[in-house]
Amino acid sequence: MRVNPVLRNESKIAVRSIKFLNKQSVCRGGVLKAGEFINASVVGSEAGAHNVLEVFGKKGIVTIEKAYSNTLIIINNKRYLVTEPCRNVKCYIDNKGELAVEKLVL
Repeated sequence: MRVNPVLRNESKIAVRSIKFLNKQSVCRGGVLKAGEFINASVVGSEAGAHNVLEVFGKKGIVTIEKAYSNTLIIINNKRYLVTEPCRNVKCYIDNKGELAVEKLVL
């Protein structure tokens, strides 16, 4: 599923993947669910809009160009809550079966 350009308080579910079409695409509040991966540009807002990005697959990946606090990332039932604005976020299940998070804090 491709997303363009703004989602506000919406829910989207895809069997395989969700990919934002351009760098200006934004999700401000809502739920995105996919089977394999989610590739997002901007998620959340400075006001702390609640977002959930969930991938069901054991080898699922979530990447976000810019994420704001109060964004919940779930991969294979493992959770990570973004608590401060960051960029270049990558979440995945590592070799030990744990949720790994790579990010740069803004």
